[in-house]
Amino acid sequence: MFERTVGQGVAKRVLSRFLEGAEVPTLMLVGPEGVGKATLAYEFLEVLASKYGLAEKVRRLTCQDVLFVSPVPPVPGKPRPEDFYESRSTIGINRIREIKAEVVRPPVALNRKVVVIMNAENATLEAQNSMLKLLEEGWRRTLFILITSHPHRVLPTIRSRSLKVRFSPLSYGDFIKVVGEEDPVLYELSGHSPGVALRLLSHVRDYRRVINLWKAYALGSLTASQELLKKLNEGGPMLLRLGYYALRELHRDGAIDYRRFNRLYLAIRDTETGYRRYLPNPFLHLLAVWNPEYSTVEA
Repeated sequence: MFERTVGQGVAKRVLSRFLEGAEVPTLMLVGPEGVGKATLAYEFLEVLASKYGLAEKVRRLTCQDVLFVSPVPPVPGKPRPEDFYESRSTIGINRIREIKAEVVRPPVALNRKVVVIMNAENATLEAQNSMLKLLEEGWRRTLFILITSHPHRVLPTIRSRSLKVRFSPLSYGDFIKVVGEEDPVLYELSGHSPGVALRLLSHVRDYRRVINLWKAYALGSLTASQELLKKLNEGGPMLLRLGYYALRELHRDGAIDYRRFNRLYLAIRDTETGYRRYLPNPFLHLLAVWNPEYSTVEA
């Protein structure tokens, strides 16, 4: 059971209990990005539907009693499509109203309706308040599954009404099973998340060279700064993860003092905030923080 999800033994055991007949409350799957939350949710639904011979319909997203709410519509076989993380879409109140109109109707094929809300933190405040009312009304024949990597951005009143199923970063052995190669640097860079690692590789295949560019940038190379800005413009926020790693390496090795480390760390953090808020050209903050008086390298 749950063979597609690697690791996550605790979460699997919790969900298995509900398959054995335990009353299912509103579930909130909580954990780092890219560690299998959506994959396990899909597998859970497939097993649930298999009792009625409908597992294949769930896989094809054609089961009329399973409803998906997502910033980017899912596609069969991919809980999160390729452009999911790059999308600026949110979950609006109209989509929650549509769901409410659906759950008042009795289930047709399953013994209950199931509503899966992907990246619940991406719902607008208005949508979250509407979602809360939906949960408060307590539709007896509806199971809500909320998936989030940032529970602090979900209303506390929604969190308090949900049973949290916690997911953890993967062990190195499980990480290798998903990514398909041994790479301790990639394991560290991704925060032990295979989903993040695979995204990083798709955006930055020469990631070791980019790490070296970050190091040269931190040491004051104008040439490296210019090349890095071009790559940031092309590759976006995934490159910032490499910047954090490079700074930690430099500081650990004594190549930069804490003052410079902190200054550049805050610059990367501010740039990351700019991406998250969709500010125009947020990576230019990095260029502004570069100061010629610190220049020690010109290569």
